[in-house]
Amino acid sequence: MGIKSRQDKKLFILDTNVLMHDPTAIFRFAEHDIFMPMVVLEELDRAKKGTSEVARNVRQVSRFLDELMSEVSKQDIDSGLPLPRAGKLRNGDPDNDNVDGYADRLNRDDDYGRHGGDLQGIRQHLDYIADMGFTQLWLNPILENAMERASYHGYSTTDYYKVDPR
Repeated sequence: MGIKSRQDKKLFILDTNVLMHDPTAIFRFAEHDIFMPMVVLEELDRAKKGTSEVARNVRQVSRFLDELMSEVSKQDIDSGLPLPRAGKLRNGDPDNDNVDGYADRLNRDDDYGRHGGDLQGIRQHLDYIADMGFTQLWLNPILENAMERASYHGYSTTDYYKVDPR
């Protein structure tokens, strides 16, 4: 196989289930490499039909992959394709990385920790994001996630009426 990873990179093999439940998963490994076995592509192809959320997600993954491969050769594919992304988390206001009263502090060394980035950073880079062709953003977390640990992902909302200040 022609794909080689740097020592500081990890190689993640994406399973069909990951993509069925999060069609943007291929873009979530910014500093690492991903690999999709052919069997995953075949399983995705079989799951495209229907009106379920999973079928919709699979169709979105297919669109992402079609776009990535629209102008590349087999040699490019064998060597590995770079994935477009909006860049690292943009931290527009470092003063809000750690907020009194919130246990989950900034910790970029912890895969499950907060890594920074905020709404101000997004506002400052909207032109860049639009230039990459993105027309929508999925922002997590927006609502308060005041868990003691691993509240970075936005699925542990603790207050549905409060924007997380971090």
